[in-house]
Amino acid sequence: MKKQIIITGGLGFLGQHLIKRLIREGFYPIIIDDLSVGKLETLKQFPKSKFTFIKCDIIERGRLERKLVKFRPETIVHLAALHFIPNCDKNPIKTISINALGTFILLEIASKKKIKNFLFTSSAAVYKPGMYPHKEDDFLEPIDIYGISKKSAEEMIKFYCENTNLRFIILRIFNVYGPNNPNSHIIPQLLSQANKSNRIKLGRLDTFRDYIYINDAVDALMKTIKSQRGFDNSTYNVGTGKKYSGHSLVKIVSKIIKKKLSVHKDKNLIRKIDRKSLVSDATKFSKVYSWKPKYNLYNGLKELIELISIKIQK
Repeated sequence: MKKQIIITGGLGFLGQHLIKRLIREGFYPIIIDDLSVGKLETLKQFPKSKFTFIKCDIIERGRLERKLVKFRPETIVHLAALHFIPNCDKNPIKTISINALGTFILLEIASKKKIKNFLFTSSAAVYKPGMYPHKEDDFLEPIDIYGISKKSAEEMIKFYCENTNLRFIILRIFNVYGPNNPNSHIIPQLLSQANKSNRIKLGRLDTFRDYIYINDAVDALMKTIKSQRGFDNSTYNVGTGKKYSGHSLVKIVSKIIKKKLSVHKDKNLIRKIDRKSLVSDATKFSKVYSWKPKYNLYNGLKELIELISIKIQK
């Protein structure tokens, strides 16, 4: 019998790519999504007999428990979150409700159903701002409601697992990019505009980020799920360790599509609170799981551009 595995937020950006891999490698995903961001049409790419879809908000505990009665999964992969920071800032109560309370409800369900493992995708947003690559034991001091919600969720997971038989792994994944990203991050904005015009409007270009391609992020999740070492109540960074500014992104995209791009600053896209730099030190995860990113930023962007069929100048 195939291994049943719960994926919350399974029709979101990261979730849909993970599910494709899980099905390919013999798992049976139980996909939970409220369709606030994910689309039902995403399910068409998966064979109907290879998954179960449950439309439900993770904070609807009673309904979710009823829907899960007939299943016996060993693992929950918790991806569901409100996570585009400008949206989180506009909706702080909803952010805490989904990201923190929702996590606690899943922990309660996991305990009740005697689920063994809890894999949580956290964020680099939990760290105190700094110009150096962040290590897992760095001081945590989030500067926005999204980071606060993720830090709160991490603390609940650790507390809960100390007092139950549930085992966890927390992955702090840095800036993921790739096809089918529904959020208005800088890379989707840049590529969408570059496909229509040479004139690009963006926010700040002088901040540095660690961009990890979706395939590498999914590889990291699969390494964790399939590992024989088991869930060891550890926290890991997942990133490339390389930092790029917005200026660098524009230059790389311009080179790939062979089009000179003129960038103009849009004040409406500048965040009130922002970090100068956010870069990972993923040495710990790389050593424990024998993982390293296969894509550098140029190759990842090149593949993404080919997949979304951006017109390349001749």
